[in-house]
Amino acid sequence: MHALILAGGSGTRFWPLSRPERPKQLVRLFGEGSMAFETVRRLDGLIEKEDIRIVCGKSLAHDTVESAGLPLDQAVVEPMAKNTCAAIILGVVAVETKVESDPVIVVMPSDHFVANQGRFQKLLAEAAKLAEAGNIVTLGITPTRPETGFGYIKFADSHGSGFNVDRFVEKPDLDTALSYLNDGHYLWNAGIFIFKASTILAELNRQKPEMAQAFDRIRDSFNTVNFESVLEEEFSTMESVSIDYAIMENAANMVVIPADIGWSDVGHWAAIPEVIEAGEHGNVSNHDPVLIDTHDSIVFSEKKDRTIALVGVRDLVVVDTPDALLVIPKSRAQDVKFVVEELANRQTTRK
Repeated sequence: MHALILAGGSGTRFWPLSRPERPKQLVRLFGEGSMAFETVRRLDGLIEKEDIRIVCGKSLAHDTVESAGLPLDQAVVEPMAKNTCAAIILGVVAVETKVESDPVIVVMPSDHFVANQGRFQKLLAEAAKLAEAGNIVTLGITPTRPETGFGYIKFADSHGSGFNVDRFVEKPDLDTALSYLNDGHYLWNAGIFIFKASTILAELNRQKPEMAQAFDRIRDSFNTVNFESVLEEEFSTMESVSIDYAIMENAANMVVIPADIGWSDVGHWAAIPEVIEAGEHGNVSNHDPVLIDTHDSIVFSEKKDRTIALVGVRDLVVVDTPDALLVIPKSRAQDVKFVVEELANRQTTRK
């Protein structure tokens, strides 16, 4: 089995810790290293390290693979961002050109959290067997709440260790999400896919023939002096579309395996208690702040020599970096994106 780890995200919802030059996947939020490093480590014992590749942008390629603990030649470098379909297919073609067989490939984001690594690997092994039979397999996360921030996968009748996919569903409103939770046939879409190279390329050819032809030309240029120019030319006119829209929603032989693995997309600061155990009074911190009459708050600091004190507050997020300080209610953690937008506007105005 081979792995493609997608590391093209900007991670703006974790400002000020993450920035364009150091996106979320390069940041250490939990564990021993960056989120990309933890994603690679999650595959230990299942996939050989030399069979793991990271798909990322050109400007951050070196930093990304270094952060993940991989050599530079295991980076699959996109000349420009064109959404997940182009990123994944470029990775598939890169794998395909380096191996003689028709490999099973697992695709996953670089910036998620999985608590139960053993269960995760067991499900990937089961998915690989289904993929060998020509199915496209996805791990669907067993929902624990009526979540409006994720897409859903509705499953139908059983198929081996999984279920046939009925349909992919857009992010719902709260009432609809509650009905999905009560229905019991809906799973969260975590963006984890397992397939043979030939299977996904056949679906691309069937559903997106122009894109398939572009990747044929890219494949033909691999290991030639013209590769980078061909890649850039093809990407410049390529459709920017997600893998869900381009392929998965209408793919034949689509199977989902329910996954109860302690998963989190760690989508914003308020999600930190999902990946780091809270201490006294429900507070979470990466160092030792002074917390007096403080409850259910999050304190993160890059400056361990600075004392941070909170008194008489609840449900607050405080993030301290050498050049920026964020203070925001947990309930508005996703609004950090507006800070990022305002800073970008100020920079543009100054120019």
